[in-house]
Amino acid sequence: MSGKDRNADGTVVWNPNTRMQRAGLLVANGNVYIGFSAYGTFYPLHGWVMAYNAANVQEQVAVYIDTLNGDRGGIWQSGGGLAADAKGNVYVVTGDGTFNGTTDFADSFLKLSARLELLDWFTPNNWKWLFEHDQDLGATAPMLFPDSNLVVGAGKEGVVFVVDRDNMGHLEGKDAGSVQRFAATPQSYEIHSAALWTGSPNPVLYVWGWKDFLKGFRFHDGRFETEPFSSSTFGSEYPGGSITVSSDGNKSGTGIVWATTTKLNSIVHVVPGALRAFDAMDLTRELWDSDENPGRDALGNLAKFEAPVVADGRVYVATFSNQLDVYGLLEEK
Repeated sequence: MSGKDRNADGTVVWNPNTRMQRAGLLVANGNVYIGFSAYGTFYPLHGWVMAYNAANVQEQVAVYIDTLNGDRGGIWQSGGGLAADAKGNVYVVTGDGTFNGTTDFADSFLKLSARLELLDWFTPNNWKWLFEHDQDLGATAPMLFPDSNLVVGAGKEGVVFVVDRDNMGHLEGKDAGSVQRFAATPQSYEIHSAALWTGSPNPVLYVWGWKDFLKGFRFHDGRFETEPFSSSTFGSEYPGGSITVSSDGNKSGTGIVWATTTKLNSIVHVVPGALRAFDAMDLTRELWDSDENPGRDALGNLAKFEAPVVADGRVYVATFSNQLDVYGLLEEK
C-alpha cells in the first residue's frame, strides 16, 4: 500500500489507499462534512475535512487540510462526529502532529466556516508533548454547550478543555487560552468518549477514561467543578466507556447514562463487550446491564469507540459480531 502524500513540487495529494473516514458525518448548511484520518501512523497522513453538496454528493464544495506544510493531525475523534453551530460554523478537534499556528494545527480545536475556511483555533501549550507521547487532543469529538458560546472536548491526556467559540484563544499562554482546563482522569488515562447533559438542575459532563471510572462533573457559575459529584464503582478496559445520556426531557430522575464497556483490552483484539445503564445522578447505581441475562441480552463483540444511540425509546448498539443490537422495554405478556 503506497504512502505517497505529496507531489515533487510539495503539493499535498489525496491518497485514498491510506486515508480512513473515522469521525462521524455532519450534515449542515446543505452539505455533508467528512473528517479523515488514516489507518494508523504507518503512512504519511494529514487531517482532512471535505464538504459535498447533500443534494448531489458528486459535487465537492470545499476541502480543508489541517497540516498543509507538516504532517499528521488526523481528524478521528474516536468516531465522534464533527459539530456545527447555529451560524453554520463547523468544529473539529485534531489529533497528534505538527503545529505552527499558520498552516499546521495538530492537537487543536478548530472553527471552520461553512466553506471550510479557518476562522479561529485553540491549541494547548503542551502540544509538542502530546505529539511526542501519542496523547491526541482529538480523541473526543467537540461538544457545543447549548445556549452558550462554549465548546468542550477532552483527549488522551485525560484533560478537559472548555473553549470560548467566539474567542478561542489561539496558543495557550499567560494571557490567552481556554476558559477552563482540568484533569478529569489521572494523567494519560485516555478519554475517548464524553457526553454533556443539560437535563439536571446543573449541566453535567460525563467521561469514562481507560482504566478509570465513569465520572460526572457538574457545571456551575460558568465552570465545571473539578471533582466529580459521582463515580461508578468499577472501571472499563480500553477504550474506557463509550457513553450516551438519555432522559425524559428535563423530568427529574429520568436521566440514564448508557455505556459500552469491556473487561478485556481491545486495542488490537476483538473482545466481548457489554451495554450498561447508570442512574445519571448516582453513578454508583447501575440500573441494568446486558450480562444480567446473557442468553437474551448479550452484546457480542465490542465495536470500540461506538457509543450507544438512543432513539424512540430504544437503544441501538453496533457490534463486531455482524449484528446491530436493539434494546428496549419488554412487552408484558
